[in-house]
Amino acid sequence: MKKYTEQQKINLFLDWANNFLSTSAFMEYYDLSMSECENLIDEGRELNRELNKKVSSRHILQTKKSEKMNRIEQAKKTLRDEGYFTDTMWTISDVQSIYDCNAEESHQLLEKVFDSDWIMSRINEMIDENAELMGFQDKHQLAIDMMEELDERYGRNARMSLDEYHLVYKEENSAYENEEMVELINKF
Repeated sequence: MKKYTEQQKINLFLDWANNFLSTSAFMEYYDLSMSECENLIDEGRELNRELNKKVSSRHILQTKKSEKMNRIEQAKKTLRDEGYFTDTMWTISDVQSIYDCNAEESHQLLEKVFDSDWIMSRINEMIDENAELMGFQDKHQLAIDMMEELDERYGRNARMSLDEYHLVYKEENSAYENEEMVELINKF
């Protein structure tokens, strides 16, 4: 009997199953005896079954992993749509890939790190630095500037809120000047 590799046995089994109407035609085509043919078909069938189980198991694992990633991406998209920054996220597996700790300990470690005053302070500093580099204006400074402008232009009483000042101003000035005031107030 000729020696066949496992892959050749699988290929011959599939050839027999898909392309031959009878075993005798298969035997004749490949010049096999009845016992060689039966052994080859049986071995090929079993090897093909094992291969399909492995492929199926891998496919199931990949499908589950893909579904999990899709759920995570959907959750991140939902958060992003609500204004959260989700491009950099940490997981307990990030910690566990470096340190010998369980899931709860990993979570506690991440919580301590990200809740620390130093990290929060550093993040705020970096936001301020990069906002300035990108040419963004600080709204708090804009509000201070607007209040100073109102004080200079209209003699605003510093104890009044903007809304109180707008009501007083509206009573005393023309419609055009009121639009200008609303525009100033809306900047804030």
